[in-house]
Amino acid sequence: MDAGQPGRKTDLQRLRHGNEVRDAGHATIKCIDANISGEWRGGKTATVEIEFQGCQNPQEQPCQTAQTKSEIKTLPLEGELGFIKNQVKEGKLVITVGLDLKPQAPLTELATYECGGGRRN
Repeated sequence: MDAGQPGRKTDLQRLRHGNEVRDAGHATIKCIDANISGEWRGGKTATVEIEFQGCQNPQEQPCQTAQTKSEIKTLPLEGELGFIKNQVKEGKLVITVGLDLKPQAPLTELATYECGGGRRN
């Protein structure tokens, strides 16, 4: 991942297993895959969109945006590269970095989707 090239379009990361959508006040949604794409805007910032695939709620009902069955697509997001964890594990320092994602202004939601017929934001 080269964050030093503003305007560069790239797949920021490809996730394969263990993808979860967590939202305060709602059940955790599990997805089998996710694609992240975006464009670096500066040394630590990017615009990002995520497409979660094969999503289900705990009742095994499909979760989706619009007409795309079992896929949740985010709205445009702004991401800032930063530290997620800095811990010592088994005597070794483990540092994890990632993107802090927020809705792209003037939007206020990360995604709008529904599970089993009920809308979520």
